Amino acid sequence: MAFLPPSTPQTPNGLSPILETPSGLDSLVQNITQAADLVITPSSGTTDQTSLPSGMSATNPMVVVVNGNFNLHGNGTGYGLLLVTGTLDYDPDASWNGVILVIGRGIFVSTKNGTGTITGAVFVAQTHDASGNLLSDPNLMHSSFTQKGGKGIQYNSSWVTATQALLPYQVLSFREIAQTTP
Repeated sequence: MAFLPPSTPQTPNGLSPILETPSGLDSLVQNITQAADLVITPSSGTTDQTSLPSGMSATNPMVVVVNGNFNLHGNGTGYGLLLVTGTLDYDPDASWNGVILVIGRGIFVSTKNGTGTITGAVFVAQTHDASGNLLSDPNLMHSSFTQKGGKGIQYNSSWVTATQALLPYQVLSFREIAQTTP
């Protein structure tokens, strides 16, 4: 995953271990939330694209975290990293350039036709049960991904790379090397 240091070990299936457990993904969500440009916690449990920052653009992508459900509808375009901890309801008239993470409830729904595209990458994982409790490791539950319309999801490494640059790497440890005098 793009938000992990390059030296992060991978499992035989190519994923970092942090992406394979509820606690690992929960830690990732917390780290992204701390570095976010905007964290939205809707009082009603759901918000929509009108909550996105007006300064977001192709030249100014941002990190947006929605602690709840998010409706990405309309004809607008978002840029950067979108993290949704509830259900993402995507109307394919809208577009997103960057990375979308749906981690928590792990539900992505798109049931309409439209002309929008998600350009970049999407990752969906259920890490919490219906009561909001973190699942025990190593059990990731079945996430739900439904898309019936639009132009779909188009992987784009340039947008994934641009999104990577939005988050600082976290120093996990360091070691000082003693200097020797010749």
